[in-house]
Amino acid sequence: ADQLVFLNDKPRVIVNSKNRDFIGGSHAAVPLGSHAAGETLSLAFECYAGHYDPNTDPYDDYFHPDPTQGFTYEFGGVEICTRNEEIFTLIFDIRELLSAARRLPEDRIVSARAKNLLMEINRVLPLFPKDASPEALAGGVRAALKLSRPFFSGGNSRAFGRVGITGHSHMDTAWLWPVAETVRKCARTYANAMTLMEQYPTYRFIQSSALHSEWMLEYYPAIFEQMKRLVAEGRYEPNGGVYVECDCNITSGELMARQFLKGQQFTRRHLGYTEDSFWLPDTFGYNANIPQIMLQSGVKYFYTTKIAWNELNRFPFESFVWQGVDGSEVLTHFCRTHCWPDVNDCAAAVRDLQKKDASDLRYLAYGFGDGGGGPTPGMIETSLRASAMEGMPEVVPMSAGEFMRELETQRDTLPVYRDELYLELHRGTLTQMHDVKRKNRKAEYALRDAEYFSVLAGEPNGEERDRMLKTLLKNQFHDILPGTAIKPVYDRFHAEMDEVLRYYENAAAACAAKLMRPAPGVTLFNTLSFPRSDAAVLSVPGYAASYPSQRYTDVAGRELLAVGGLNTPGFGSVYIETSETPLSDASPFRYDGRVLITPFARIEFDDDGYIASLIDLPSGRELRKPGGAPLNVLLFGEDVPLTYDNWDIDHDVTENLRPVSGFISREAVSDGPVEIRLRSLFEIENGTVVTQDLVCYAGDPRIDFHTLVHWNSPHRLLKCGFDLDVSSPKARSEIQFGCIERPTTANNSLELAKYEVCNRNYTDVSEPGFGAAVLNDCKYGIAVRDCNLRLSLHRGGTHPDPTGDRGDHEMTYSLLPHLGGYCATSVVQPAYMLNIPYYAAPGVSDIKPLVSVDAPNVIAETVKPAEDGGGAFVLRLYECEGTQTAATLRFASPLKKAVLTNILEDPIETLLPEDGALRLRFRPFEIKTLLCVRA
Repeated sequence: ADQLVFLNDKPRVIVNSKNRDFIGGSHAAVPLGSHAAGETLSLAFECYAGHYDPNTDPYDDYFHPDPTQGFTYEFGGVEICTRNEEIFTLIFDIRELLSAARRLPEDRIVSARAKNLLMEINRVLPLFPKDASPEALAGGVRAALKLSRPFFSGGNSRAFGRVGITGHSHMDTAWLWPVAETVRKCARTYANAMTLMEQYPTYRFIQSSALHSEWMLEYYPAIFEQMKRLVAEGRYEPNGGVYVECDCNITSGELMARQFLKGQQFTRRHLGYTEDSFWLPDTFGYNANIPQIMLQSGVKYFYTTKIAWNELNRFPFESFVWQGVDGSEVLTHFCRTHCWPDVNDCAAAVRDLQKKDASDLRYLAYGFGDGGGGPTPGMIETSLRASAMEGMPEVVPMSAGEFMRELETQRDTLPVYRDELYLELHRGTLTQMHDVKRKNRKAEYALRDAEYFSVLAGEPNGEERDRMLKTLLKNQFHDILPGTAIKPVYDRFHAEMDEVLRYYENAAAACAAKLMRPAPGVTLFNTLSFPRSDAAVLSVPGYAASYPSQRYTDVAGRELLAVGGLNTPGFGSVYIETSETPLSDASPFRYDGRVLITPFARIEFDDDGYIASLIDLPSGRELRKPGGAPLNVLLFGEDVPLTYDNWDIDHDVTENLRPVSGFISREAVSDGPVEIRLRSLFEIENGTVVTQDLVCYAGDPRIDFHTLVHWNSPHRLLKCGFDLDVSSPKARSEIQFGCIERPTTANNSLELAKYEVCNRNYTDVSEPGFGAAVLNDCKYGIAVRDCNLRLSLHRGGTHPDPTGDRGDHEMTYSLLPHLGGYCATSVVQPAYMLNIPYYAAPGVSDIKPLVSVDAPNVIAETVKPAEDGGGAFVLRLYECEGTQTAATLRFASPLKKAVLTNILEDPIETLLPEDGALRLRFRPFEIKTLLCVRA
């Protein structure tokens, strides 16, 4: 049981009732301080007894045999004690002498001195202290202190390196406990840290996540006021670089930008400074555009520890310059956490450095994490001895920013690393909890449309919109979005995200309505910055009067209308008048039950329901690799990780997947002028069923696989495979604001370890003249070997959420052959079109395109109201191919000026339109943010 103890109504410390081990480091006592005789003290306790959660190993029993065992406590009162300072001091002296004797190298003189000193102390202390008289015990302790104290007065030496230390408690916003309990965990931990600062003047503490500070402001204002005072003194560091310690694979680029925006806004507004460090020890991999997003958010230092968990390859250094895909560079350090600042850990921190010729610095964040209260008095006592002992590295309390500024002095000798920071572990987090991933992506794009229409309608941001954005940001925490939390966390997630989606949908509809005039049809808005001619999907009755259209029922049972023949400019719109009869029902497709011929492809099916042959008609190429597996083969198999169930997909799992053999039927459920839809049914096992519509279009080479999975298969993995006859040593996958190239080979251990990687909207393999991409609308894990693309569709981990992601789950993925190599028009734009459909609003609109961008590889990712609420709007663009590009922007309404800003919307440079246009130059993958002020 954890308790926050209030002394005279002020929050003071955490107490862990079940552990009274003072020396070992528990939080077991409440320091009362000095008080006058007759003074009244009041103690109050905010208690948390615990809750049930499973372990993280497969097949462990979820239910405890006695549901009450371990979670019922009886309050037995408190004991008021006085501390014998001499004994207290001697205990920790002996602890660190033992550590020096056992842990420091035997050839170091200090180790031998410690052993000799322990023998001398043993001779002066009573052999049986409990049996000794008080006088004899006191005399022995004083004699021992005369021996031990000089040992801790010699001082450290830089010859052994330098260790910066700070107190810390890694605090998961949710994990094996619900969010509501994290609020209380934060209060207990932060109050404890502040009380320790009263006792130890040199003690420093770092706390992550602006949200956690915001909770203190809202729920524990006394703690927040004390926090502000200690921040001003430079002793308490509330790292507010981001709103929460977010996932960095699944979170979109724009929402990562908002993590920094909202984190820095809170820190500036309430604490008076801009955070310069991104503290992210525990996230499951780090995309290659983080350096640019950081720098554009006022953050230049990056910390993590998780890469040390790699299962195959040890990362080659601890301090380095991390270079992103655009060339941005941030100083990076792999610190140590969940440790003690004692002789053992401080010496090991330097001993483990792999490139001591580059840097002799190491940062150590000590304390119990995940609500364990952070550092204890005993930990700080050990740090005082480690920092005052000869033969040790210099041990110095310092903030994360101070440490990095010192590391800056060694920057010229540090190695440069240009790539993603790929974690060789926890690959299953890219797929686990399908509905969590799907709702997150839908919410990211719903936010985009809502903000776009608010700009068109002249609506500023408001408190409710800010609250919804923060709810979305909170739910991108790195144990919520990856699918690694307990069921109560996801019960709350779904309720909140459903509210967020409804809010954004209603906000977009309300703003769009302001742009409309009454008319019998609907206006289709292209909210993308580039032209589109793909089919639109509507839920209106009837048909399109002037465009090819057809009605159908999709795999989820929705009655829909597909409209083709569209050609809409970027940020443009088209009016669709409805009719009771279709313009034409002539179909360009031919299907005989085994062979399907479309305007773009000839597709032949095998007896198992898969694609035996796919000839791309524009190029005449067969896409299936000779001797390879059929295309869109469903692969299924046992998925039992060695250790972390919801987290991991082990290598042998991916090697042992087998094709699903339960093909039941296939029929054409819709065939018309816009599309043909072939519905297939696969029964897998134990009631797990896949219903899938293969959709080909009259005007688009994209082949969609609209899929409904009814899942009842714990500890299984489902993939789809495309073994493509394309020769490419690299595959490109979308990352935040860009893409990354990864090898399709397994030539060494580094390549072998990347057997499951992250892709966002697409993965593409291309030759100079031809290629193919697999697109998706909510899937993130993919395996790419020898141009065999295997997209992960679903998995059934059961710990720590025992439901195993059961039930109905909807998804769409696509195969897109394309002439020419990878580029914006062949891959990037179609992937956006799959994810961001036309927006339909009743009536007709005269609104003109907000802005046109003449470079197809420059994507306007975001259109949003400015944060200052002054009526200006923000346009965020990025270059998507990795090509230096000049782009011209033309606005429908004249601009007074455009201000080039960073992500925080701080001004950098004022740009004046020339002839009504802005001319910009982009570096490869560069992000630009423009604050646009209308004339």
